[in-house]
Amino acid sequence: MRQLALLIIGLVSFGFSIPVYVIEKEIHSKMPMGEQKGKEIEYIADGYVKKVRTIEMKTDMSKMLPFMKNMPQMKTEPKIQKREEVELLIYKGKEAVIYSMFPETKTYREQEMEGIAAALFLLWFYDCDDEGNCKPAQNLKVTNEFKNVGKWKARKIITKVKGFSGDTPQDIVMTQWLAKDKHLLEARLLQLENMFRVLEKDIESSGKLKADREKAKKMVRDAYKKVRELYEKYGAPVMVETKMPSLIGMGDAVSVETVKSVTKKNLPKNFFSVPKDYKPMGVPGQGMPPGYEGGYR
Repeated sequence: MRQLALLIIGLVSFGFSIPVYVIEKEIHSKMPMGEQKGKEIEYIADGYVKKVRTIEMKTDMSKMLPFMKNMPQMKTEPKIQKREEVELLIYKGKEAVIYSMFPETKTYREQEMEGIAAALFLLWFYDCDDEGNCKPAQNLKVTNEFKNVGKWKARKIITKVKGFSGDTPQDIVMTQWLAKDKHLLEARLLQLENMFRVLEKDIESSGKLKADREKAKKMVRDAYKKVRELYEKYGAPVMVETKMPSLIGMGDAVSVETVKSVTKKNLPKNFFSVPKDYKPMGVPGQGMPPGYEGGYR
């Protein structure tokens, strides 16, 4: 009888748990007004992604505005802040809902993404104008350059997407180092499924003409297939460097994410929810710890 009771308890507990991929990363970003570095733990499950970051930020406004060096009354000292960020993405229906949580004040902010995150993958394979007209492009280059990233031997992949600095066209350059790792590949493919599933449903429920919807869905399926084939052939990213143009004369913003470890475990489903003692923020900035208001990330 005792064994039967333990079995039932085990089944009930398992019913409230889901398989989750846990990816630990180091992150480092340099921007015109400073830099930030720290660690991130990313939890990926079917329909969910949760990111927990511990960040140290150093800001120096005099670097952002060089002319301030010659104006003593405008001189500022570099500022260092530490903080924890929690970002929860829940993919449901045609939407991706993002909850930005602030443990220091036990508050959160809710925002709907409506599949836009998945749409970014389209730019790897298509050039699109402001009106949404897209044509096939060769924005992604697979190289034969390798380097060791942690325990992995990784191949260099370069992606260029058109961006702007003021009115001047400038490329956003993403350099990915792909390596073969079973759990990391499974995690990234699951994340792709989450995003593209939402994007396709978003397109289907849009007010566009049927012909336009079918054209858009075809592009989405094509991009999904190509990204999946890329990862299955060469592996998943173990390091990603993104270089984005900033305002003219202020230098580029560069961010680097490096995978340190990948594991798979079962976690309670309510791990992917906003804690009950957290309260929604009333107005932008309200309830946010010092240093969050500027949206600097």
